[in-house]
Amino acid sequence: MAVNLTDVSLNVENIINTLNPVANCTIAGEWYSTTRATPSSYESTTLNLDWLNSSLPLQYQAENIHNDPQFPQLLQTVHIELERKFSNQSDGDNAEWYSHALWAIGSECIGKDVVATISLSDLRSSTDGPDCSIPAAFISDLKGPDAFEDGEMDLHYYMPSNSEPELAFWRALLNFHRPNISDEAVITWYTNLFLTGDASEPTLFLREWYRECKTNICKASGFTGNPDIGGIGVMIAYLLEACLVTFLWVHHLIFRYRPFQKAIRRFSTTFGTPIRQDKVTYRQRYANVVDDASASFLDGAMYFLLALCLAALIDIQSSSLYSHYLANTIIIAMFFSLVTLALITKRAVVLKKRAPICLCLGVSAAVFAVTQALISSGKFSDDADSACLKAQLKIEKGITQGAFDIVPLFMLAAIIFFSIAMLGSVWYTPNSNNARTSTKSPTYAKAFKFAAKMWWMSYPFIGMVVLFGVWLHIYLLINLRRLMRELAGDTWSEAEWGFGQVTAVLMWLPVLFTPLWEVGDISIDWVKEKFGKKRPSTYHAADQQVMQEEVMIQENKKSDTITKSELVEFQTENDKLTMKLIPPGFNNIFILGSSNHEIIKVTLRSGDAFAFDIAGAQYGYVEPITAWKTYQEQRVLEIVKTSTAPKSKVLIQVDDYSLAKMLHLYMQVISTNPHRTVSSDTMGAMNFHFLELQAHERLSLKAMWKLPDKKFQTKMTDMVNFMDWKFNSVPGKVYFTVNGRKQAQTLRGGKWVHGK
Repeated sequence: MAVNLTDVSLNVENIINTLNPVANCTIAGEWYSTTRATPSSYESTTLNLDWLNSSLPLQYQAENIHNDPQFPQLLQTVHIELERKFSNQSDGDNAEWYSHALWAIGSECIGKDVVATISLSDLRSSTDGPDCSIPAAFISDLKGPDAFEDGEMDLHYYMPSNSEPELAFWRALLNFHRPNISDEAVITWYTNLFLTGDASEPTLFLREWYRECKTNICKASGFTGNPDIGGIGVMIAYLLEACLVTFLWVHHLIFRYRPFQKAIRRFSTTFGTPIRQDKVTYRQRYANVVDDASASFLDGAMYFLLALCLAALIDIQSSSLYSHYLANTIIIAMFFSLVTLALITKRAVVLKKRAPICLCLGVSAAVFAVTQALISSGKFSDDADSACLKAQLKIEKGITQGAFDIVPLFMLAAIIFFSIAMLGSVWYTPNSNNARTSTKSPTYAKAFKFAAKMWWMSYPFIGMVVLFGVWLHIYLLINLRRLMRELAGDTWSEAEWGFGQVTAVLMWLPVLFTPLWEVGDISIDWVKEKFGKKRPSTYHAADQQVMQEEVMIQENKKSDTITKSELVEFQTENDKLTMKLIPPGFNNIFILGSSNHEIIKVTLRSGDAFAFDIAGAQYGYVEPITAWKTYQEQRVLEIVKTSTAPKSKVLIQVDDYSLAKMLHLYMQVISTNPHRTVSSDTMGAMNFHFLELQAHERLSLKAMWKLPDKKFQTKMTDMVNFMDWKFNSVPGKVYFTVNGRKQAQTLRGGKWVHGK
């Protein structure tokens, strides 16, 4: 090719674009070392001119060209242009020749020299062992299908990725043999590992390095954790919920589980001072406050679990292995919290939440089925934290990988079992249809009764198992976070407070604030009563009855009008006696120690309400009139039905005991009435017997009340014995009174003797 040395302006740019920087590696290597050491200037030194002369295209290398008088001028012109471009490297086009020259010399000249003088075996023997301080985070990304196998990474290093972490690792190793080695030389060296020799050697080398420096490699991987579900604020929320559930369960056993109540009362009576009525009142008020809190807590726990399940299901495809384990453990813990709360919350509250509870349980089971299917198929084996976390779990004492891979499968079975058991308990409500069915099928009734008895006896044990599940998974959660924090090192972010963490802590404040506020009011009332100037006597039932009747009288004076009268049917609680009047033919086994009771609730014009309970003595309460709020807090477990109070039938006759009146009363008792209740039927039968007694004695109740005290006492005792005898001998029902059974055994089928 002809060379025109006269027209320099036309040749300079073409010469620069066709330079061959590695034509002479000796001069190029010297120029490379000098230029990289002082890259801030490019002066007209002899070395620069020599390198430029050796790098000129072939057409300028001929001897006749070098001897041409115009050649020095061309060389100087090209050099000046290179210097101009070097000084103005902000323009990418100007810097291109320089970067191209460095890369070519570093890889072709310096790199090949390093390849020729340093082998992979030299790096193994360069120190007494791997220097784990060398950053090797890129190793954790070199995973095969199985990320973890027999305690070591199953990595495969088949080709270089030319990433910055990879370059930094090999540069640090080669610096032992070639200080200040260039990046171009490093890349040439480790790229050559895959072009010559055994391609498996890099894989074996890195496996050995990983085995010795596993902890450092994991810390250099930049794991941050998952603050959204494992942050410090969220953890406090989990612990707070577990503590609240535990407290509510213990409170429930002490104040609501009848065997415990009886044991405490028996212990107090035997070894200490019997619990006074005023203390019972305040303890009951505290217990009611906690019951209300458990109902509110159940709401929060249900929707919190539902939110966790849905979030885990949505995020499962993008989450890491740590996030999967974390979400899995949290959901199980929160599920058991929900089960515990459902077991201890008042039945009336739980019955209203059938659909939400079913939804939470259904979603929970679905989430666990999906997550377990994904983890068993190895979906999480290719996550960046998979090898590190599994290796750490394997060497950890007291907690293993199986706790997160195998135990959840058993927990899933437990979830299904507890879901069925709890839903069966929640969904079942005793009614007359069930009662008639059980009456017609004795075998079914016995089996049902046995199942209910077993449930009631095992109730505390089931609660303890569920509560143990809560704290077991809290323990696993704490240990999992600790292990990941050790792996992550300085990049751990779950310990940092943020908006979401503060919000998580404050989430349960309403649940705590409401009962604490009410407890404060109760405490103030107690202090006022304890240290006030005048403290009314509440030690005896008679005193309390007098007080309540006096209050009722005062209220009647203020209002003088009853504006509303209601018949309230409810299940009792805190019974002082165990005798119950169970409706005939009604298998009441599922009420678990309580039976339905009926009272009249009246509301005065002033707005105050009172409970009239004339049959409360069967439960150990002798006061007939009680303020409704107090009565509801102390005596009502669950209101079954509220209806308008039936009108008076004028059944009690105190003066007229004629046969016509008896027939009229009989027709009233057996007539169909929409408000017919157990108590009204019983009272009707009793009043019929009252008329019978008056007829046989030929003495009206009105006349009996006018008798002298001694004679009246005799007649009254005879009347009570007659009534007990009638109810224990004539109906032949399973319930009885001690006195009535005694009277029936004394007469043995004979007739009652009147006129005593």
